[in-house]
Amino acid sequence: MNTAERILVVEDDPDVLQGTARLLEKAGYAVDTASTGELARQRILEDPPVLILLDRDLPDCDGNDLCRQLKQDEATASIMVVIASSTYVESDEQAQGLESGADGYITRPISNRELLARVLTFVSIHNLTQSLREQAAQLQEQNEILRRQRLASLNLMEDAVEGRERVEAANRALREGEERFRRVSAITSDIAYSCSADDGGSYRIVWMTGAADRITGYATEEIQARGCWRFLVLEEDRHLFDA
Repeated sequence: MNTAERILVVEDDPDVLQGTARLLEKAGYAVDTASTGELARQRILEDPPVLILLDRDLPDCDGNDLCRQLKQDEATASIMVVIASSTYVESDEQAQGLESGADGYITRPISNRELLARVLTFVSIHNLTQSLREQAAQLQEQNEILRRQRLASLNLMEDAVEGRERVEAANRALREGEERFRRVSAITSDIAYSCSADDGGSYRIVWMTGAADRITGYATEEIQARGCWRFLVLEEDRHLFDA
């Protein structure tokens, strides 16, 4: 028995209260007691138990009402509440207790053996329920992690698709540019070319038409390798070219 399993006995009859408390303590439970509904509320706030044995007829409140309040409060709804009574023993009266949210109903007199068996059952149900809730919370957390991972993977896939599409678009543009250049080269009898300037102000030929071969006598590859037209200009005129 786990001694951390606390049971609160709420009973206004001192003999029943003390007798029940001693029985449960011998069985290994940590037991707290209260003789009124108000005192029971204080005990619950100080250290919530796993199970409350609640007398139906208390001097300051009705046990059914107290049970209903506990079950409607999110902070105490998970506490097992078992209503006990030696007065309200009819089936309709027991039904009223269960309708108030009680997890069980005990009518007195009851043997010690039966009482301990019922307490053990309710404590076991509480522990199992708590375990299932923890597992559900863990599963929910894991599902959220998996959802975020799937979302991140989808975003990466979308980025990859967009990147591939951009590359394909750039390649298409390059191919179209090369095709236009070949068409210009095939039909023009003049030299068509494009230059780019570096930071120092020097120019370099980027591309030119094949007519350059016929007009200059130099292959276009050689002209491009040299970088500009300057070497084709007469020595005495190069200062004009540089200007």
